[in-house]
Amino acid sequence: NGLNWLWPLQDASIKHITSVYGPRKVSTGSSNHRGMDITTGVEGAIKGEPIVAPFDGVVKKAGYESSCGYYICITSKETDPVTDEKIIAIFMHMNSEPLYTDTKKVEKGKSVLGYVGTTGDSTGYHLHMEANNRNAAVGDTGRSNYTYTINPLYFYLNVEPTFSNNASYKKN
Repeated sequence: NGLNWLWPLQDASIKHITSVYGPRKVSTGSSNHRGMDITTGVEGAIKGEPIVAPFDGVVKKAGYESSCGYYICITSKETDPVTDEKIIAIFMHMNSEPLYTDTKKVEKGKSVLGYVGTTGDSTGYHLHMEANNRNAAVGDTGRSNYTYTINPLYFYLNVEPTFSNNASYKKN
């Protein structure tokens, strides 16, 4: 029923999703997309946009990984009723190291986690966001398949994104 998370981009008007959660047809990258890709729909326009904490939580893991680029994983206070595990949100492809490190607390809407980039396996500037109900960070087993991942849009009750399957954020 949603947890009324805050939209992760400080400019809340940026709600263009170019790759949704689930199966997708792509020439590069995963055909099973565990998250959603948010951009503006205008090439490069999202570059450097601040990413804010969507809820009060704690950084479980932050760093760099070859496919994710710079990333941050935030654990929420909410526990999933099915798995009895904490729900986690993951943000990838940031332009540089996250602004918070492991075990640091973050505040909903007040903590800037980092900035939109195109690091790792990324075709252009966008924010990739994931959620799962296994408290699984990048590199953890519970994130490795769709069994425990959740469509991130489920956590946003009042967001009306636009969708396209174009590659408007691709690099030249």
